[in-house]
Amino acid sequence: SFKAYMHITRAELKAAIEAAHKRHLKVTGHLCSVSYDEAAELGIDDLEHGFYVNTQLDPGKQPDVCPPTIGAPTLLQMVPGGPEATALIAKLVKRHVAITSTLPVFEAIVPGRPPLRQQMLDVMTPKARQAYLYMRERPASLPPRTTDPAAMLKRDMELERAFVAAGGLLLAGPDPTGNGGVLPGFGDQREVELLVEAGFSPVEAIQI
Repeated sequence: SFKAYMHITRAELKAAIEAAHKRHLKVTGHLCSVSYDEAAELGIDDLEHGFYVNTQLDPGKQPDVCPPTIGAPTLLQMVPGGPEATALIAKLVKRHVAITSTLPVFEAIVPGRPPLRQQMLDVMTPKARQAYLYMRERPASLPPRTTDPAAMLKRDMELERAFVAAGGLLLAGPDPTGNGGVLPGFGDQREVELLVEAGFSPVEAIQI
């Protein structure tokens, strides 16, 4: 498969999807310049990072341009059961667009989360461990966050639940980036735990 990234245009994404589909290959995307609604219309197969990077309701969103807010306003405005969320989820399900949940990397932004696991710290190099613990405390020199990361995590969990309830295909992965605390293996295990926190049963989380 191929992965489209944040600053692709609709025309470029359309051409990539058409070329891939001719060869029976798939296209996923960590989008921003193209909204989830637009990508579904173009025939994309999967969207990465839950509902975090959909920008269709971001103020001042311009066609083919990634806004500086990179999806936070859209996520907070997408109330499950509300008209915008209901319409988007229905379109994604109808067009067979899967969603990949990457909850661990977004949980890492929430103060005090996740619980520290000694086993995970033990597999890090000393420098990686030091850097992670430093970033986990969010140095005072960094600018304050403009949105509540706990509220965003909760909203994304709610939307992922609503998506599956509507018949959507939810996938999962750890996305080992961010502040350095999401490691392959441990990140996958944490994803399952977070899906259970989101309201899925343990068996459903494992199936995802």
